[in-house]
Amino acid sequence: MKYILINFIFILVLFNCYSCEKKHSEMHYISLNTTTVVALSCNDLANSSQIKNLILSEDNNERLAKIFSKLKPAESDWTVDARISGFIYNNSTKLNFCMSSTIIEINGKKYFVNDELRSYMILITK
Repeated sequence: MKYILINFIFILVLFNCYSCEKKHSEMHYISLNTTTVVALSCNDLANSSQIKNLILSEDNNERLAKIFSKLKPAESDWTVDARISGFIYNNSTKLNFCMSSTIIEINGKKYFVNDELRSYMILITK
């Protein structure tokens, strides 16, 4: 009986540690102020030789999720001249995004970039 109890506790601890595993968020970017001759799609940005990569902290992830929740929807005919792409987690939901200085696409839906998001992205990509 003692052996079964010890194994049960071990399994609970192991399961608990596995479920607490943190998911990382990341961004790939060029400067929001970069000027290009042609508009960059999200795929063009991913293949750029000028791209920089950033693993986001939990604080960055939480702040971006909060900012994303405040964005105003844009019509689907807006195009994204990509400067930043990546993903964050809002609880257990993965939010893929691709952003220009004016429009951000999050999981296929387009939103207007507000001043708070623009300023925060400039801050964390310096």
